[in-house]
Amino acid sequence: MKKNRFGPDHGRPVDEGMSESVESIDLSKTSTGLLLALFAEKDSLAWGEFDRRFRPVLVGLGSRLGLGPEDAADAAQETLLQFYRDYLQNKFSRDKGKLRNWLLRISRNRILDMIRVRKRLPGETPFHSVEPILDNSEALDVLWEREFQQAILRESLNRLFSKSRISRNNLDIFRLCMQEKKSADQIAFDLNLTPEAVYRAKHRCTQKLKEIMREVEQSYEL
Repeated sequence: MKKNRFGPDHGRPVDEGMSESVESIDLSKTSTGLLLALFAEKDSLAWGEFDRRFRPVLVGLGSRLGLGPEDAADAAQETLLQFYRDYLQNKFSRDKGKLRNWLLRISRNRILDMIRVRKRLPGETPFHSVEPILDNSEALDVLWEREFQQAILRESLNRLFSKSRISRNNLDIFRLCMQEKKSADQIAFDLNLTPEAVYRAKHRCTQKLKEIMREVEQSYEL
């Protein structure tokens, strides 16, 4: 199944390449700026950034609920399209809560719609494990928050490795510590370093990652 993005062309999905130049604007650092830009219907950069930020969270939620890859992707696509239509019709108000909570409600309803349709099809397996969670707002909120934290961590690690001024040697050490789970002694032996040098490199990267995560977290607080 080809992954589509949604955009300003009357709510129709658009190709992946639409948001290639999204890095040229500073939408990734301000949630308020992104919300304002979304109202400019022709601002495909803003919609591309919104899609990049929230589609993985929506797909991840569907996966956590037990949906298969295609169903999770379809539910995310329908959620984003519904959000696009409703947002441009001024159906969202900050007085009613955060936009991310509104997005969760849309996602829940689209997944329920999918289940209802599937139940009417012969030979389809009902989503027995999904429905109880969809009816439990607290459990659903927990899954939603976990997906946001995963998204924040992914984005933060990406920025750490691709945009920070941390040296490549320190980043390599951090990757060996965090991703490959190697001990400081093993890394020191492999790279001909002292364990103290490994600890210093890990500390620098950890502190920078925390700084980046605080910034990224703000960009998800819509």
